[in-house]
Amino acid sequence: MDSAMKWPGFVNLFGAWFLLALIPLIILYFLKLRRPKMEVPSLALWQSVVNDQRVNSP
Repeated sequence: MDSAMKWPGFVNLFGAWFLLALIPLIILYFLKLRRPKMEVPSLALWQSVVNDQRVNSP
């Protein structure tokens, strides 16, 4: 008898926990902050870009 037939409750429980662990990861992936790519023609504008990233970083 193989181990899957011996412990069917454990295998199903492991699969359920694995699925429950994936749900928050998928939600966090979709909630990730996406910044648009843009050219900054002047060095004076870089300060606002750096400040914006500093505020939004964890």
